[in-house]
This record gives sequence, C-alpha cells and structure tokens, in this order.
Amino acid sequence: MADIIDASVLIDCLRGVPEAQEHLRAASSQGPLTTHFVAAAEVITGARNRSELKGATGLLRRFEMVPTNESDSVHSLRLLRRHRLAGGVGWPDCLIAATCLRLGHTIVTLNDKHFRVFRGLRVIRPY
Repeated sequence: MADIIDASVLIDCLRGVPEAQEHLRAASSQGPLTTHFVAAAEVITGARNRSELKGATGLLRRFEMVPTNESDSVHSLRLLRRHRLAGGVGWPDCLIAATCLRLGHTIVTLNDKHFRVFRGLRVIRPY
C-alpha cells in the first residue's frame, strides 16, 4: 500500500522546509515515492518563474504518478456534492481522495482538515 504525497508536502520541500525534506528522504528509503497527478499539477501551477518550474519538474521526476480512472471521476463528483459546502473541500482534493480510496492508498498531507472528511481515507500529517 503506497503513501500518496500531497502537493502541500511537495511545496514545502521546494521551499526548503527541513521537515518536508526529511519526510521525503525517509519515505524514499521505504520504496518508490508516489504522488497523484493532480498534486503534481498543483505544484507546477504554483511555479512563479522558470527557476521554480525547473525545481518543481526536478522534484516531480523522483515520483511515480498515480493516475485516475473513470470511476474516480464519477466518485469525485459525489464526494464534491457531499463535502463542498459543509467542509469547503475543492474538486482536486475530491479526485485525489477518490483515487486513494479506490486503491487503498494513504494520503500524506498538511491539508488534513479537508482530507479527514472522506470516510475510509487514511490521512497522515507528516510534521
């Protein structure tokens, strides 16, 4: 069962937060690093210049990308309808959650407030 590293941890790593960098070092010693393609897109979207884009691209090369499928898309819309107003959860988090739930993966995130609303999803706040 893989841990999916969320964009919040990846962004902290790019910002040089020692706890994020140590978490990725420790996780990589346990096996391949994995992230969701939506989290990767969030990291790339946050790049403000070519240098940051280069850093994001370099970091993401270390990761296996977990893809979605049609059932994830359908499930993510159900999750969005259920949690959008009550918890302020956005669609990208719903799509990541749907994929993790289908595959039985844990999400490693600093955004545990949003992800804890998804019943059955294992959430780790790494630091």
